Amino acid sequence: MAYGMTSFLGIGFQNSFGTAETGSYHWIPIINESLIEAKPSLYSESIRGIYEQGDSYEGPNEISGEVVMSVHPLLFGKLLKAWCGYSSGTLVASHYSHEFKPCTSDWGALAAVPPMTIQVYRDAGSAHQYYDCLCNELTLEIAHGSFLKTTMGVIGGKFSTAVKGSPTYLPGSEFVWDQSSIAFASGAIDELSSFSITLNNNLEGKGTVDGTKTFNRIKRAGFRTIEVAGTLLFVDQVEHDIFRARTGQRMIVDVVGQLVSSGYSAELKIDMPQVKYKEFPINVGGPGTIEVGFTGDAEYHAGSATMVEFTLVNTLAAY
Repeated sequence: MAYGMTSFLGIGFQNSFGTAETGSYHWIPIINESLIEAKPSLYSESIRGIYEQGDSYEGPNEISGEVVMSVHPLLFGKLLKAWCGYSSGTLVASHYSHEFKPCTSDWGALAAVPPMTIQVYRDAGSAHQYYDCLCNELTLEIAHGSFLKTTMGVIGGKFSTAVKGSPTYLPGSEFVWDQSSIAFASGAIDELSSFSITLNNNLEGKGTVDGTKTFNRIKRAGFRTIEVAGTLLFVDQVEHDIFRARTGQRMIVDVVGQLVSSGYSAELKIDMPQVKYKEFPINVGGPGTIEVGFTGDAEYHAGSATMVEFTLVNTLAAY
């Protein structure tokens, strides 16, 4: 019988769309995963003088699912690269500062962002290898009393079995909620009990008449979006007035973790230069504390030439 506790997952960035990466994996301690290969049936539409539906054939194949993990100061950069498609690193003293911004052009003719191979060993038989996978969604969740959690939504691709790898894991402690600070319009917000950021590439697989049952390419089907959401204690009217005025404001998340070199700590900083509330409902739900479950959109800011910028400080030289 297979156990989840003795399973493992790794991702490797491919050099080209269509060719699996088999030599280099980044092994990730996961919380859970839901990757599947779907093989929907294609039913004959021919009328044959009976009430039953026609014969079934194999339809277009698709890989989809999510990978959930804690936010690790080294490994989170792999996911940012997968979603953004761009990164740059700078050596500062004995550590590195990495900058991630959403790419301004597609990774290639067949893939909007860097394609990945994901190997999952589920403690029985061969490892399952999903390739030509792209990061469609990436969610970061911060909640009181919890580790920071991230979920990568995947779209692909192709499937094969493979000899299981031999995972080794990078050092470093996952980020915890009390290492986080959040600021709206340059002012610290102390009334948040939860906050999340959902990055969406809006990718779509395109099949062609090329003799295969898998996607020929994975490209954008709509605009790239970022949604924020959170739960805020209702202590004054300030944020509600900002919502009613449809005022854009800067939102910054800064997470400072363990010491990585003399005088420097692992850090994740997320800077969204312009965010506008979509919903800010204030309601009395009972005799207890009044809280507001708000949502908003990060918008492209011309002065910053981006909708979001991530800065990751750690000891890894490059992504």
